[in-house]
Amino acid sequence: MKKLQVLILLALTLQINLIAQDKYTARLKYIEAEEAFNNENYSLALALINEVDLILGGANETTLYLRIRILDKRLPANPLANISQSAVINQLVELHDNIVTYLKSFEDSPNIEKYNEILSISKNYNKLGVNFELFSQVQKQDANACFEFGYYLYSKNDYSSAFKYYNISAEQKHPQACSKLGVFYYSGYDINNKILDGDLKKSFDFFKIAAEKDDWEAICYLGLFYYFGLYIPKDTVIANNYFRKAIERNKSITKYEAAYSDAAMYMLGYFYESGLGCKKNLNMAKLCYENVAKISYSIYNKSACEKTEQFNKIIKLKESAESALIKMDYKTAIDNYISLNKLEPSAETKSKIYQTQVKYGDKFYSTKDYSVALILYRNALTNAGKDSIRIVSKISDAEMQYENTFFDKAKISNKLEDYEDYIYRYPKGKYVSQVNTILEDKYYQLATAMFDQKFWFSAKSYFDKYQVYFQNGKHILEVEKKQKIVNKKIEYANKHPKKK
Repeated sequence: MKKLQVLILLALTLQINLIAQDKYTARLKYIEAEEAFNNENYSLALALINEVDLILGGANETTLYLRIRILDKRLPANPLANISQSAVINQLVELHDNIVTYLKSFEDSPNIEKYNEILSISKNYNKLGVNFELFSQVQKQDANACFEFGYYLYSKNDYSSAFKYYNISAEQKHPQACSKLGVFYYSGYDINNKILDGDLKKSFDFFKIAAEKDDWEAICYLGLFYYFGLYIPKDTVIANNYFRKAIERNKSITKYEAAYSDAAMYMLGYFYESGLGCKKNLNMAKLCYENVAKISYSIYNKSACEKTEQFNKIIKLKESAESALIKMDYKTAIDNYISLNKLEPSAETKSKIYQTQVKYGDKFYSTKDYSVALILYRNALTNAGKDSIRIVSKISDAEMQYENTFFDKAKISNKLEDYEDYIYRYPKGKYVSQVNTILEDKYYQLATAMFDQKFWFSAKSYFDKYQVYFQNGKHILEVEKKQKIVNKKIEYANKHPKKK
């Protein structure tokens, strides 16, 4: 019996010695861990604190406190800048789990200073916007978490990482993740600084999966696939069904869906702009594009900004043109409609240009400014379409009135140059015969007057005109006779110039 007692006592003594030795070893390791931490060798510090916990059979308040500080310092100053890296996510989750354990386990610890320090570390990460719960779910490859995390990365323009997490989520048939992959493959967007090969088959397949679960974005894109015959045979009936469904679906989308559906919103703008599945509505199109233009990270942001700017110009031009019409400022209205037609060519705008040009021409016609009226009527003819017969009639009438104006002017002034101007403008005009008779007499009279006054050079000028235009005129014989005399006089004058 005494032997047994001695053996038990020896065993207990040995165990006590071993425990004491383990505590001493753990203490030394802990000191080394602290030293490595102070020297910013966080990998070594973490390895040593792992050994300490192994020796002690688990963590205590002291070792857990140091572990949290090590894990905190090991992370980048802004971990979200590198959040796409799996290692950073794992480190954040590990840190979070240890913080939660410490705060729960040592809430009543007398060491208030250390407790508050750990609490402060936790609050700092919350201020940075670190969603520990999300990252924990991402680590477990939860479909919803991976999609939300993928969209977060997408919003930071990290498309390659977003693509990776969308894939993890899409493998579990997550509808919005499938839709986003469909967008990537449809647009052939930039992945890893390379253009992802546009793959319409993959795009269509992903959209089909998402649309079966009523995803708004996928419904929009499938309409385009059928409308343009992308990868699949063209079918406008099916396309219009998708367009109408997308527009109806827009009325009931949740805030959650709206937050992730920048591509769908852009496509909805395109539907309203083009009248696909609905009546054309430029104001609604503009509103959709404006919403996407506010999302700086969207792959459609640049295009949406350009569309928004274009629609602002279009709406401004329309308003300005309509306002000018009310004020009967036809010139401004025409200029604005022409600019509008360059931005957005349409039969309606061409018709507006035509109608306004006619009204402007009528205004000048009413004030007998037939030359300007003619210009406007002729310009209107290019946009007349089916109304060309009417405008041709107006042109004909204005030309007749314009001709009358020139003839009346010549009759009133009775000047040679006005009659000549009429013949120049209307060589086949209705007053040509009458004007030619007048011109013949005037050329002859002026030539004869210059001849009688011995102004040989002037006489020659009028005789020449008479002979050119009136070769069979009633005075032609006399003109030819006098012209010979004039030529001799000029020849003599050239040979015998007067001395100054």
